[in-house]
Amino acid sequence: MPQGKHRQLLALLYPHDVFRAAFAPPLPNAALSAVAASELWRLPAATFEALLGADAALGQHLNHRLADQHARTILHVAMIGGLNGEERVASFLIELALRIGAPCANGIAFEIPLSRTDIADYLALNADTLSRIMSRLKGRGLVAQTGRGRAVVPDWEALCQLSPIAGALLALHGKAMKGLLTA
Repeated sequence: MPQGKHRQLLALLYPHDVFRAAFAPPLPNAALSAVAASELWRLPAATFEALLGADAALGQHLNHRLADQHARTILHVAMIGGLNGEERVASFLIELALRIGAPCANGIAFEIPLSRTDIADYLALNADTLSRIMSRLKGRGLVAQTGRGRAVVPDWEALCQLSPIAGALLALHGKAMKGLLTA
């Protein structure tokens, strides 16, 4: 946590992601926490390495997972460094829809597992700025909230048009939604 700041969200991990303490830089007061109910498999490093040594397919799977996670990190850095606030929020909503969304009668629905403050921190925005952007997106019919922490994207193509990195997000996260989206 930076001096004087309540906390800063550095990364999002999704189901099937792999994390090892050695992957994180030694930041003071850094912690890994779940923002939603999660299942975690914890293995001692020696046990995990023995499993990898005994199963080439497992090692290949691990390499693919880590490459995917690294690509997501790089894309997130590019998003923060190169997009304006509305583009960041649109990109974040696209990512959530692709990773944890499901089709519904009105579009693509998903839980928003983070608080407004967490999302603002993750997108390097002020929480009030995030609220104004979300209000504009709702007003334009690009996103609707169907309850606390639940959103629907009724116009997928229009939301994707707001994000200059929509194509990269689809290429990277689209595997999670196999065949659901055609944008």
